[in-house]
Amino acid sequence: MFEDGDDWRVPVQGRHVLIAGGMGSGKSGVLWSLVNGMGPAIASGRVELRVIDPKGGHELWDLEGLCTHFSCTTGEEMVTQIEETVIDMEKATQRYRVVRKPVPTPENPLVVTIIDEAATLSAFSEPKLQARFERAHGKLLSQGRAPLFSVIETVIDPSKENVPQRQLLPYRIGMRMDEVTQVAMIHGEGARERGSHCDEIPHTTPGVCYVKEDGKAGFRRARAFLVTDDDVDRIVVTYKPVSPPIDRSAPQHRDSETPVPVPVPAAVTVPNDPYPLEGVDARELLGDDDIPGDGETGPVAA
Repeated sequence: MFEDGDDWRVPVQGRHVLIAGGMGSGKSGVLWSLVNGMGPAIASGRVELRVIDPKGGHELWDLEGLCTHFSCTTGEEMVTQIEETVIDMEKATQRYRVVRKPVPTPENPLVVTIIDEAATLSAFSEPKLQARFERAHGKLLSQGRAPLFSVIETVIDPSKENVPQRQLLPYRIGMRMDEVTQVAMIHGEGARERGSHCDEIPHTTPGVCYVKEDGKAGFRRARAFLVTDDDVDRIVVTYKPVSPPIDRSAPQHRDSETPVPVPVPAAVTVPNDPYPLEGVDARELLGDDDIPGDGETGPVAA
């Protein structure tokens, strides 16, 4: 929820999301709030979760019952999962090649990959594994939007070393930061002057963050709900998917007998679904990535 009382809606479909913040800043609360919001779509099969937890499963093990892929053991296992997701994405690209805006269905769901503490793979693994991760990760981020593949990932330190492809993660949530320089790393040059004060968030207010919304000047302060152990248990029980067989081989054409419907720019709903997936504008409002000390530029959310 935003501090003025407005609902805070995170556009998972059609966007990739980066959540950055220090230890204890509330990143897991944001993740579970997103999972809760997607819950009815997960249960109906319109959203397929794939989870990578480099902390050995200790952080997100409860999600295992809600997802189709869960990797937590070795870097090899986790990078292989991303590579396999890229293969699925490339197949989906062919299915949707003449569909402008596909809508998630149980047969062709929105595939959401959650990567907790991505720096474990991007910066702290051995060089060959890092190279494989960067290649597969870059493909997934740069090509996943159109064929219904989205990524949500968290980091403690949003530096270019830890998130080398952060320019491909346009929706950024800045939680409590330990250093002033990290504010520019997550929200861009001059972010503090434009209203992002992540370094001033108290340790006593986990879940508080600053968000840049597409098409709006400045930043808005928000707070994710406190997600308790009881809430997690409820989410897992309530939204456990009953997945029908998914036919990912059938091509999708405009003249098909069962074409993928084209969404209008509004919420995509199904009967008895109180939490619809939000439709998103196809335009990307992107600017320059002029982050101090990076030596690199590229498109990021302004």
